[in-house]
Amino acid sequence: MASNNIFRRTGASLLNACKKNWWVMLLSAVFALLLWGYVMAGLNLPRQKTVNRVPITLTGMSDLHSRNLIVVNWDNPTTSVAVNAEINRHSSIDASRIDCTVNLNKIMEPGIYNLPVESEVQSRMGEVVSRNPAFVRVEVDVLRDKLVPVQLKTVGELPEGYDVQEQSLLRDNVTLQGADRYISPVSRAEAVVDLTERTDDFSGSVVLVFYNSAGEEVEVITANGQAPTMIANINISAFREVPVLVNAQAPDETLFVTKTTPSLERVVIYGKPEDLDLIEQVETEYFEIPGELTHATKTVTLITPPNVTLKTTQVSVSINVSEKIYTKIFEVTVDVRNIGRGLQVPEDFDGTVTVTVSGNKAQMEGLTIDEIIAVLDAKGLDAGEHELVVAYEPIRKRPDLIIIFSPETLLLLLLPS
Repeated sequence: MASNNIFRRTGASLLNACKKNWWVMLLSAVFALLLWGYVMAGLNLPRQKTVNRVPITLTGMSDLHSRNLIVVNWDNPTTSVAVNAEINRHSSIDASRIDCTVNLNKIMEPGIYNLPVESEVQSRMGEVVSRNPAFVRVEVDVLRDKLVPVQLKTVGELPEGYDVQEQSLLRDNVTLQGADRYISPVSRAEAVVDLTERTDDFSGSVVLVFYNSAGEEVEVITANGQAPTMIANINISAFREVPVLVNAQAPDETLFVTKTTPSLERVVIYGKPEDLDLIEQVETEYFEIPGELTHATKTVTLITPPNVTLKTTQVSVSINVSEKIYTKIFEVTVDVRNIGRGLQVPEDFDGTVTVTVSGNKAQMEGLTIDEIIAVLDAKGLDAGEHELVVAYEPIRKRPDLIIIFSPETLLLLLLPS
């Protein structure tokens, strides 16, 4: 009993002392913690730290490609790594200080592989204890190249009065490199450019759209992961249609062009609106037709007006050529022939007619009035008034002349003599 009282009195005394000197107790506790930290830092004992989301890198990709193989899919691009390191290095160890790799060098054919993750802390700052996951699933396919034709396709409507003057691609094909599953189905490619309400030129890189042989769009993933593109150039300009004027010339003065028919009656010209408004027509270059032909077809060059360009630079022209016809007009007196016996023509008979003579240059050259003989034939006619057709005596040296009398008939009065 006496000992119990002693313990009680001692405990009460200590509690009393703590209540009166609490700050001494707090200071002692802080001092003890500092002392413990100093001791631990001095000893620098290794402890384990887990670093999450450490990126995984695939190595040996170039060698894999040299064997015509390529990775098409792989799991877990990151992993969690447990590292055993001295305490004072824990703050420096993060995901950037840990190298995690998966080696592809042992893959020799297409397939699905579970490959180990190899990890190492840089500068030997610690030792890797474990990884989670420790293996990565990698799928490998055949690597192949394929040459694919490319076409330029424009969509959308240009403003009224504007047209595509010229369009082109840097190349008409593209070489695709990638996994067989993505490359094999591709049959063709299109570079699609939207020209909606566009009035200026387009020049730039266009992402290609790929199609299979059935015309269905297919996804293409290339070996470098970049979307295939192609440079497209499209010239856009204001335009106007104007008629074509053919400048055809006969080979000499004896011939003339009777008709010209161009293959295009109107052509398109490009330029600024203010320059187009000044142009009413486009002419062909002058050309001469061979003299021995009456009909010919010839390809001729169009003359480009200033400050514009032509959509078509040449046209085919059909030409008809005829000999030039010359005409002379004479006033001649008709010769009344074959008057019957006992008959005569009155002295006041006016037998004058106008004669129009036509022919080519050779036929008309040197023609005089003396060669034109107009005739009224009174053979078999009795006395009285008769309406006779004026005829002419053919000119032996000029058989192809065209001769027209005016009037074509005359009234001939035959009287008894």
